[in-house]
Amino acid sequence: MMSKNPYLGPRLGEPPAGGVTRADVVACAQSYVGVPWQHMGKTKRGVDCVGLLAAIWSDLRFTPEPDIPPYRREPDGSLLEYFHKYMVRIPVYKLKPGSALIFAYQGSPYHVGVVVDPDRRSMIHAYARTRKVVLDIIDHGQDTRKLICAWDYPGVTDG
Repeated sequence: MMSKNPYLGPRLGEPPAGGVTRADVVACAQSYVGVPWQHMGKTKRGVDCVGLLAAIWSDLRFTPEPDIPPYRREPDGSLLEYFHKYMVRIPVYKLKPGSALIFAYQGSPYHVGVVVDPDRRSMIHAYARTRKVVLDIIDHGQDTRKLICAWDYPGVTDG
């Protein structure tokens, strides 16, 4: 059954029958800390920032499996379609554990991470500079990154 995303129209993503909590999303993201960075990777053998979000989606059994086409490392904004199609956009001032963050560089979306603790400004992301998935601080100014939007996995609960 297709849900309505109040921001962008029909959304395809659905949670599994048993439900998923924010703690489940964070625990799944934490299980990837230390995994090597690999462009377009989506498994524990290697992930990039988008692949980390896709791997969490798959590991927690959200449906349908996202159809993410091959993408370049240079930012061009094309991956926003993935978020529009499968996730639920939220205001950046309403971040919660398990929310996905999108950062822009020179006006184009280019990096994503998963919020661990919004009060401590922590996130997990696959970071090319460290060549692995890391727990890091959300910093709007680091490397001229700018947080431009946030998303939640569909149907995730605070539970």
